[in-house]
Amino acid sequence: MHRSAASLLALAAARSRAIAPATYALRGVDLAARWRALVRDGAVSAATDEATYGVRCYVDGDYRFFVEGASERAKALNATLSRGDGLVIWRDGPFEAQLQLSRALRPAPMFGGEGTAPCVPPPYERGSLVEGPLRLELRPKAAAVAVNDRRWDVYHNVAPCDPRGHFLVLPDVSDRSTWRAQALTREDALDLVALGADAPGLALVFNSVGAGASQNHIHCHAWPAAAYAVAAAPPRREAR
Repeated sequence: MHRSAASLLALAAARSRAIAPATYALRGVDLAARWRALVRDGAVSAATDEATYGVRCYVDGDYRFFVEGASERAKALNATLSRGDGLVIWRDGPFEAQLQLSRALRPAPMFGGEGTAPCVPPPYERGSLVEGPLRLELRPKAAAVAVNDRRWDVYHNVAPCDPRGHFLVLPDVSDRSTWRAQALTREDALDLVALGADAPGLALVFNSVGAGASQNHIHCHAWPAAAYAVAAAPPRREAR
């Protein structure tokens, strides 16, 4: 997948418009409706020194990334987004890879990875999810769901991967004992499996340090489900 910046922009411009799915939900909460309301209210956006970016709905059901700013990078991104939805997708058999151009403007990763074993996070430090202008407490909470006697909070992602919806799902943010590194505990895994079993039309995704995570604060992602190859894989049990 060695492609020039020009070819990536051309591919992004060629993409068709993204249409919001009719429904996706988490434990009975209509997150698709919550997303539409957030976009309508202008909440799915963020600002940096060089640009303002996010998602807008231009006509009913037509959700697109936008970038506005005077910097050269912002102008280049905006020019591309004006010709398409800015979502580049490659498919290889059952596998799919995506590139969202506007996510180039999201907050920088908290860690560089040097000296860290793959998927093992460094010691926890507060990042942009709980500090600064993009912290969660400044965003409207999309939902709070209970599972296995624990609460998980749901907030929109200000730099979404999918213009049709992208949420962050975290253990009770008001409880500072849950402010910890991006690594799953056994209880987290059990909770997420239970949540995923009651999430029609939604994919729950955990990305660890070394696998795309940029914030070292325990969280997972939720967005409209695709036909992922892993969904068709047979269950596998191993004794440990």
